Amino acid sequence: MSDKPGRPVARPSQDDGTLPPVVSSPGFVDLYPHLADFLIKSRGDGQTPTTGTITLFLEQGHFKLCLNDRPLARSTFISGWTLHEALKAADAALRSNMIRWRVRGYVRAPDRQKFLTSA
Repeated sequence: MSDKPGRPVARPSQDDGTLPPVVSSPGFVDLYPHLADFLIKSRGDGQTPTTGTITLFLEQGHFKLCLNDRPLARSTFISGWTLHEALKAADAALRSNMIRWRVRGYVRAPDRQKFLTSA
């Protein structure tokens, strides 16, 4: 048995057309279609297509989601009193396209070292 928490997660080498397990769970796509689309569909320059990601955390009794739109190098935060409320709010925000994305100060991983050494 390992002392380390969690398990290693390997990044797929290419898109094999299957849905990630969480997104393919029963009802997820039905409940949150725009959020599922954000997580499933690859976007970008075609050479290195990427998808959006979500980070979930709890703060002061709220469920908070950080939506990271990696292809466009921007992120936003959405919250709700329950996980379902937060996911529904994220889905509605993506549907309406009225999200206040944060782009200032965001540095993509390949540019990070150049950014840190130029300061």
